[in-house]
Order: sequence, then C-alpha cells, then structure tokens
Amino acid sequence: MEGTKMKTDLRFNLRHAGDIFADAVHKTADTTLFISRKIVRVYNLSSLRSRKKRIINEIIERVSALTKIGGGVSRDFLLSGMVARLNGIERELAGYKKQNNRLVSPVTSTVTKLGKALFGAAKKR
Repeated sequence: MEGTKMKTDLRFNLRHAGDIFADAVHKTADTTLFISRKIVRVYNLSSLRSRKKRIINEIIERVSALTKIGGGVSRDFLLSGMVARLNGIERELAGYKKQNNRLVSPVTSTVTKLGKALFGAAKKR
C-alpha cells in the first residue's frame, strides 16, 4: 500500500511540477517586492528625518541672526519659507507613519492592543 501511495504522490508531483514551481516563484517574488518596498520606505524616512534636522538647524541660525541684528522674526520671508518647508516634511513624515500603521500585521496589532490594555490597566492601579 505504501509503495502505491508513493508512486501516486510522485506521479502527482511530476504532473503538477509546473504549478508547484510557479507557486514558489510567485511567493518569492511577493516577498522580494515587500522587502524592497520596505527598504525604500526606510531610506525615504531616513532622508526626510535628515532634511528635517537640517532645516531645523537653518531655522535656528536664521532666528539667531535676525535677533542679533534686531530684525523682525515674524516679517522675514526667508524664515517663513524655511518653516513652510519644515511643515511639508512634517506632513510627509506623518503620511509615512499612517502608512506604517496600516502595514502592521494583524497579529502584531492585536498583541500591541492587548499589551496596552493589560499594562495600561496596571499603571492606573
């Protein structure tokens, strides 16, 4: 009986080898796309954070220079442009945060909620 089952399984696998191979390639391609998108997202986040730090430093330098010369900080067009750029970067970062929240697996989301419920209740006591 065992020999017959083995022959059937081997015959079945040989007949469906193309399907098995196509499924394996499809799963590999999906994983590769997911990982590459995640790498691009991490790179973009790093780039945005770097630009944010740079603009904040420029704003600090500009405000410092304006206060030294006694200029009006609220009327400076260069400073308002820097603040507008900073706001744009903040919006982009918020968009990435929303996107990352949607990409969290259901298991991770459930565990996080459970942890907050358990440990949040413990802190209140």
